[in-house]
Amino acid sequence: MSSNLKVNNQKLLQKLLRGMEMSQGRFRLFLVCCNNLTQRQYLIQQLRESFSRDLAELELDKSVAELYATICQHLEAQQPNALTVWGLESVRNIDQLLVSMGLAREEFRKNFHFPILLWINAEVSRKFIRLIPDFASWTSVTVFETPTQELIDFIRQTSENIYQKVLESEAGIFLNYTDLGLPESTYQDLLEARQELANRGITLEAELEASLEFVLGRLADDFEETARDHYQQ
Repeated sequence: MSSNLKVNNQKLLQKLLRGMEMSQGRFRLFLVCCNNLTQRQYLIQQLRESFSRDLAELELDKSVAELYATICQHLEAQQPNALTVWGLESVRNIDQLLVSMGLAREEFRKNFHFPILLWINAEVSRKFIRLIPDFASWTSVTVFETPTQELIDFIRQTSENIYQKVLESEAGIFLNYTDLGLPESTYQDLLEARQELANRGITLEAELEASLEFVLGRLADDFEETARDHYQQ
């Protein structure tokens, strides 16, 4: 991680912690955007170690349809000092979940007297603003940038893992996200990682670029034209 990026991310984490402390006893929603899952896990661990109060945690199942009801069921009658939630990018019907959040906006405010941190990626962030702008106006957004080498490593490791599983599978069998052990956001995550590298003036090596196009073609197989474009590349 470059020193400047590391320092900036640490400052953002400290600002987030201060916001959590200042929001004690009332509802406040923090959107925490981090596209890289490895980095996200590291930041959540830092949050656990740095937040001195009662921090509840909730990892969403991909079948979840309503966030408000899921939190109520998870907490029962508890009122922690803060709640951190992740896994939204893997929810099968994220649009439905977000719309249901908008409908329950007042219930969040009336019944959750503590700050909630929603860990999201860029795609979910865009959907949040588009689908429930009224709720989005209540939020505080923190964006953690991923170091260049971690973006490259994410593309390389994901490509190698998928390539290996495809080779090991029987001929003619299409492996879906579950078979590959990947969240359904992986296709978009890979595209955004490559775009972020391009924004920084970084070009992938030809071999890695070819592997990435193959993997994107596999992940987009339900959309034949898109998959064919990747394979041709």
